[in-house]
Amino acid sequence: MTRTKLATGLLALSLASIFTPSHAADCPLLKLAQLLVKMPKGLKAVEVPLEQIQSTEGGFWKVFVTSSGRTHSIERTDFGETGRWHTSLVLLNRQNVAIRNVMIRYREPIGSGRPVKIATRTATDYFVCGDTVYAPARASAPESAAEAMAEADRLRRSFFEANELAKYLK
Repeated sequence: MTRTKLATGLLALSLASIFTPSHAADCPLLKLAQLLVKMPKGLKAVEVPLEQIQSTEGGFWKVFVTSSGRTHSIERTDFGETGRWHTSLVLLNRQNVAIRNVMIRYREPIGSGRPVKIATRTATDYFVCGDTVYAPARASAPESAAEAMAEADRLRRSFFEANELAKYLK
């Protein structure tokens, strides 16, 4: 399973490098991809309630902190009737982060009386280095690059602008 995640991350990284300017060498993309796919052992998990809930089903933040007190990563989970969303932010530092956005859709809505089964799982990785966003785009649809970059920025801001996370993102 780890190999699949690493291969997916490296594929996204390879595609990002194709569509980015030459200053990509200044961005630690490989290090960010490695941090995104491998969670170190011994991290302390702290659950933080959401101040801005996206659905009536609720959600939560989970902050992973190293033994030295440094924030390694933060995950946000939002629950919905037809699926759930799971977004992870991994920090190399405040300027260099990786984001994985996962959407899980259920075959039938919760409450249908049947067991919950997953119909689809879609994951998208984004890498942010300073003001530069590395996001996946379809070569056949140039506008998809702008959409992906806007989504990466929205996701990044959702972490850094959340008041309840301020003490973890100093």
